[in-house]
Amino acid sequence: MKPAQYFALIIGIFYIALGVAGLLPNALETAEAANLTVDPDVAPSFGYLFGILPVNNLSSSINLLIGLAGVLAAIALDSSRVFSGLLGIIMALGAVLGLLPFANTLFGLTPLFGSNVILHLATAAVAIYFGFIKTPDLLELSDGQA
Repeated sequence: MKPAQYFALIIGIFYIALGVAGLLPNALETAEAANLTVDPDVAPSFGYLFGILPVNNLSSSINLLIGLAGVLAAIALDSSRVFSGLLGIIMALGAVLGLLPFANTLFGLTPLFGSNVILHLATAAVAIYFGFIKTPDLLELSDGQA
C-alpha cells in the first residue's frame, strides 16, 4: 500500500468511529452540561460528542459516509488520491463556513463551529497533502514499493 492509501484507510476508520460515536446518546452531552454557549439555531438538535465536538444526527451520518468512502478508496492508489483531494477541499470549505457567523450551522442543518473548525482544518491539511502534494514517483509505481 502507498501512503495515500494508508491515509484513506486510517481517516476512513477514524470518521467511521466518529460517526458511530455521534449516534450513541450516551456519548453526547448537552451544551449546558459541557458549560458551553448554546447557538439558538441548532440548540435543540445537537449535542457535544465527549463534551468537545458539536454533532447532530446529520453530521454523524456525514462522518459515517466519509469514513466508508475512505475505506473503499484505500483499495487503489488512484481512488485514494482522488478521495484525499476531494476530502481536503470539502473539509477546508467546512472550516471556512464554521468561521462565518451566518453559516456556522450550515444554515441550520448541522454544526460546523467550535472544535469542528479545528478538526476540519487538520483533516483538510493532511488530505490536501496526500491528494495533491505527495505523489509517488514512477519507480515506486513500477516496482510496487511504497
